[in-house]
Amino acid sequence: MGRQNAHQMVDTVYAALHRSILDRRLRPGQKLREQALGELFSVSRTTVRAALQRLESEGLVTIEPNKGASVSLPSVNEVNDLFRVRLVVETGIAADLCGRQPAPLIKRLREHLDKEQRAMAAKDYKTMSKLQGEFHVLLAEATESRNLIEFLTGIISRTSLVISAFEDETHSACRSDEHKTLVDCIESGNTAGAITCMRKHLGDIEVAVTAKAQQIEDGYHPMQHLLGEL
Repeated sequence: MGRQNAHQMVDTVYAALHRSILDRRLRPGQKLREQALGELFSVSRTTVRAALQRLESEGLVTIEPNKGASVSLPSVNEVNDLFRVRLVVETGIAADLCGRQPAPLIKRLREHLDKEQRAMAAKDYKTMSKLQGEFHVLLAEATESRNLIEFLTGIISRTSLVISAFEDETHSACRSDEHKTLVDCIESGNTAGAITCMRKHLGDIEVAVTAKAQQIEDGYHPMQHLLGEL
C-alpha cells in the first residue's frame, strides 16, 4: 500500500470496512478503533479517520466525541423512518417497472430468485440476506436512474444494519416468496398488484424487525449473535 496515494488508501480502508459491515463481520455497536485499524491496514490514523467519516456520512458508522467510532446501531425510530422512505421509493419503482415489463429484467430477476431459493434450501442465511438486499437494488437498477440507484443502495445498506442487529433467529424478515409474487406482477404489468405486494413485503419486514428491536434495544450487545453458536 506504500505506493498508493492518500486518496487511494482512504478508499481501500473505506471499501474493506464497508464490505465487512454489510457482510455482518462487523456488527452494529462494535467499536472501530483508529489505532487498531491503522495497524491492520498499515496506514495512518488520519487515513482511518477519513474512511470512518465517509462511512458516517452514509449512516453506517457513528462517531461520538471522547468515545470514538462504532458501527451504527439504529434506534426503533430510525428503523421506522428507513422503512417509510423505502415504502415511498420502492412502490414507485414497482409501478414504473410494470409499465416497462422489460424481458431481460424479468429473466435476471428470476435467475436471482433461484439463487435466493438455493441459499434458503442450504440454510445459508448470510448469503440469503445478501441476495435479498441485492434483489431490491436490481429493481432500482432497472429504472436506469443513477441518482435513484445510489440513493436506494445507501438506504438498503442501512437497512442491512437493522437486520444485522435485530432480525431474530428465524431469519424470516425478508421472504423470497414475496419477491416471486412481485416479479409475477411486474411481468404481467399488474401495477396495483405490484404496489400492494411491495407494501406488504416492506411492511412485514418492518413489523418483524421493529418488534425485535423493541425487545432488545436497551440490552443489545454486538457479540450476542455468538450465543447461538455455543
